[in-house]
Amino acid sequence: MNQVLHIAAIVQPRNDTESRAYFRRKVAAGKTHMEALRCLKRRVSDVLYRRLVADAQRQDLDAQSRDLTGDGTGPGGHCGATQESSAADLPARRHFG
Repeated sequence: MNQVLHIAAIVQPRNDTESRAYFRRKVAAGKTHMEALRCLKRRVSDVLYRRLVADAQRQDLDAQSRDLTGDGTGPGGHCGATQESSAADLPARRHFG
């Protein structure tokens, strides 16, 4: 995950984006290149974290609404799905050869 954040922080200032302006402001404020990059990585990780939290909350709300509507889905979102393994009652395989 750290490598992905690092790559994102390296690539973003290459284009004319808010991240480039942020990076330049940090350098203009006296930060070294690496310090400004570290700040940008933190900013990217904060945005990613907020997105993950929002997605998790949205999934929880979706799950609650499905439970209230009673659409009949079981675990895994499929009708009739159970937590029990169906492989327990399978006959043993015969190997020919």
